[in-house]
Amino acid sequence: MSSGEPKFMQGISSRFVCDYLFVYYCLVLAIGILAVVTSIVTAFTIKGSVLLRFLMVLPNVFVIALATLFALCLYLMCERGLKPGTQKETA
Repeated sequence: MSSGEPKFMQGISSRFVCDYLFVYYCLVLAIGILAVVTSIVTAFTIKGSVLLRFLMVLPNVFVIALATLFALCLYLMCERGLKPGTQKETA
């Protein structure tokens, strides 16, 4: 029976895919941290009303939420879906 997976992908180990997803996780984490720092700096350096400060920080809150959600998805794909090290290699 065929698993539906292309032949060229059968040689790729789950550990490699998890390492690849970890690199993306680090990039997303860096973007999230940058958005948090930018939000804090923006909130304290803008002179004006509270509404103006809120409107300047709002896009960063959106980026932080997306980065967190994406990072959690990458973690779940690797640890729950692939489970490197626990799968038996089949020939």
